[in-house]
Amino acid sequence: MKLRLAAAVASVAWAATGAHADLLIEPLQLGGLRLDAVYGNVAGVEARLPLRLGLGMTWVGPHGLHLGVGFGRASVHTDFGLLDGSQVRLERADSSVELRWRPPLALRGVTLQVGAGLGRLTLRYHPEALRFALGGETFEVALDEVSTWTRHLATELVYALPANAHLALRTAWTFYGLDVATPFGEESRAVSDLQSGVLLRVPVW
Repeated sequence: MKLRLAAAVASVAWAATGAHADLLIEPLQLGGLRLDAVYGNVAGVEARLPLRLGLGMTWVGPHGLHLGVGFGRASVHTDFGLLDGSQVRLERADSSVELRWRPPLALRGVTLQVGAGLGRLTLRYHPEALRFALGGETFEVALDEVSTWTRHLATELVYALPANAHLALRTAWTFYGLDVATPFGEESRAVSDLQSGVLLRVPVW
């Protein structure tokens, strides 16, 4: 909710400048994630390269400045290193607000764009409790939802398409902190993920 409010305030402030502000939607963001090693070391995630699907929108302003809002989903499976085959799905929901800058330089219709932003990441387990057998007894552990603020840096190679649409090859580095359970108790870990993929931007007006 706070992120949506921040995006709304930013868009109003953007429009209040009286600047030229075209709106482009991103109906498709398709890419992959390389999750931080903490997911394998603590959560037992083996395949740390999940597919990410997303969508977004971009306001095009003056002097090569763009304001973007994005939403994405990804999921992986984990067994927490247990031997009885118990497995749950870890779902990731991310949202972000990003300020981008595109210098007025192009080579055969291709331009470089850089960006930086803030966001929110939520991790949810399905099912929300893990049951496993140990020593002839059955135990149940609740798997709580976790949310954390994020910050990121991004680069894009933007290809011009007909009708003022664009295709972008995007790479982004996301940084955040997680409190994880270890044999020595709860510890705070600095985490960074790498995202890469392709997205389409289509003008609305």
